[in-house]
Amino acid sequence: MTQFIQMDMQILHNSALNSDEKIALALIMDRMKSSVQRSEFFDKQHQAHYVIYSVAELAQNLGVGSNTAVKILKKLAQLGLIIKQRVFSHATRIFLPTEKSESTQMLHSTTTKSQKVTSNQSTLNQNKYTDDTNDTQATVAKHIKSDALTVLGQGLIRKGGMPSRLVDILKVYAFGSREKLYTYASLIFKAKHWASKRASAYIDNAYSPFRFELNTLMTNALVHNIKTIIINAHKKAHNPNGYMMSSFMRLFEEQANAYLVNNA
Repeated sequence: MTQFIQMDMQILHNSALNSDEKIALALIMDRMKSSVQRSEFFDKQHQAHYVIYSVAELAQNLGVGSNTAVKILKKLAQLGLIIKQRVFSHATRIFLPTEKSESTQMLHSTTTKSQKVTSNQSTLNQNKYTDDTNDTQATVAKHIKSDALTVLGQGLIRKGGMPSRLVDILKVYAFGSREKLYTYASLIFKAKHWASKRASAYIDNAYSPFRFELNTLMTNALVHNIKTIIINAHKKAHNPNGYMMSSFMRLFEEQANAYLVNNA
């Protein structure tokens, strides 16, 4: 059966978008029609429905490469036509700014201004559009950012098994940045994985000493030292991530040895 999608006229006549970007936005908006009818695509934190549209799927549907698909989504996000939210261990969620009608108004505003002017005036009008929508976008972005940090923190505790005390400290030193929290958590999990893998060459059942819920020595040591490791990494190290990775691995190995001694 042949399938069709609708393209809003404001999208079609939006000179800020190229053909692939117009089609991509139309595809996302079309998929949103399905999402709003399904409770599993409703985000309670944001009180809004979302769309899952992977880079691979978008690239296939548009007949472009993955890098081009990434650039298209980035462009739509920069213009405020979509809002992307990364979710720990899940696919990226795509929201439309508040209601669809507001998104349509934003598109109409961009199109109207680009049609009125010469090249010099076009630049001025684009700046005016940015000023007019900046407060709304900043408010939405701030809300999404705060909620994203909370959602990631909860995921680290529930699914990652990370102690809540540790997550609370990491959130403080992430300074409201979901990306920083994600980086810190990734480094901890990677260091724990590689320390466990190295230990498995010398001992049996090397997994147990590296589990947060079993090795309280490791958990307490990490909670106690995490602030110092992060601060020193950013103040003293040329490669902060490398410094943190090696510090975490050393801590995990030391506390795993202590665990094995105590449970011998």
